[in-house]
Amino acid sequence: MPEATPLHEGWTLRHEGASLPAAVPGCAHTDLPAAGVTPDPFPGRDETEVAWVGRREWAHERDLGGTAARSPHERAVEPVPVPREPEPARPTEFLVAEADGVRAWHFPAPDREIPYPRPEFEVALVPGGVEVTAGTLVRVLLLQADRLDPAARADRGLVTLLPGERVTIGVRGWENPDAAAARAALYRMEPSR
Repeated sequence: MPEATPLHEGWTLRHEGASLPAAVPGCAHTDLPAAGVTPDPFPGRDETEVAWVGRREWAHERDLGGTAARSPHERAVEPVPVPREPEPARPTEFLVAEADGVRAWHFPAPDREIPYPRPEFEVALVPGGVEVTAGTLVRVLLLQADRLDPAARADRGLVTLLPGERVTIGVRGWENPDAAAARAALYRMEPSR
């Protein structure tokens, strides 16, 4: 399992050489008042007075052990190897960023060009839903609840899991829970070859 680096501390906000403490997730509109550079934009006419903030380029940066994570779009990325033997001249890594329970992914090429492993996962029924535990990278996992029962509804979809991670997908309106039916109703991205 890849080593995780917490990304929610140690950030700075940069603009034209100036550096201020920053919070991620966050943005210049929250970091500047926190540092006392601009007033709170909400009372009175302060919003008009700080309109210049949106017309400048800002970058959040954080040192990741010698390499700076930097983004003009307020994102942070951490490389994570795809758990598979690399194939020559094909992408073998992707980037994952996570802060305060929100996860973002960046894949360097179209999915058809990435040598994903065949998804392996375990399915178990739990009270009120289905639990899926990934054995490999599982891309775009979706429980098609209407295949379980026309009245069934899932509380989440399009989940990507790293090896060893698990997710519980809540299901409402499913009269007769069955693990085999749940497995058959799970859509996931398969390798193109």
